[in-house]
Amino acid sequence: MNRRRGEGAPELHEQEKRISKVHFLVHPGWMMKDNAFAAMHKGVNRLMNRYVEQAEAVKLNSNELMVAFAPAIDAEFVHDFREKEKPYTQTITKLKDILGDRLIVLADSDEEEDRYRGATFKENKEKVWAKIKTIAENRGFHFDEQLTAEAYGELIKACVRLIADNMHEASGMSEPVKLKANLTDYPLFLDDASRRIAEARKEYGDNIYLSERTKIDFSDNKKPKKK
Repeated sequence: MNRRRGEGAPELHEQEKRISKVHFLVHPGWMMKDNAFAAMHKGVNRLMNRYVEQAEAVKLNSNELMVAFAPAIDAEFVHDFREKEKPYTQTITKLKDILGDRLIVLADSDEEEDRYRGATFKENKEKVWAKIKTIAENRGFHFDEQLTAEAYGELIKACVRLIADNMHEASGMSEPVKLKANLTDYPLFLDDASRRIAEARKEYGDNIYLSERTKIDFSDNKKPKKK
């Protein structure tokens, strides 16, 4: 049976809108937001540039979406963007220019009566994930049943780990969220000895950062072997 021109197009469009991987970018610019020294630190600025490079990589895959958790509560976040004085707002603007509707930006509530305001709070995980899903669906995106995720940002042993863990539990993902160490503060301040210890510990599952819902990926942090 011959298919008439145009038939099947809605189904193809639906496939293009299905998201199989979500990237959680946690508090980009938190280290430099209110710290003049960090704002001038080469490593911190390099990390901010890597977030932009990562967005370019996400852009190449139509089935991937990024969620950026702003390093400020609602009112402060709006003020920072209006004034455009904080460097982190420039980075988020670049991410939006690259990804368009495939970037969701969330800021914590500034309502005092909301005790668990941030995505780092376990008690708030369902509310935050529901908000992400609602925004995504309003833009025509739908999360795949076999959804996977990566998380990175600032800081790996605190907010990155906590948000990754909470979003994994709230979303019902079957695979652990992969924490991309090279896209966090991890490489910036650890000396070689500390890094070797951390990488060795992961082999035995004895890692201070992890639960069964998260897994650190050190793959991009390995130094090239000397010839």
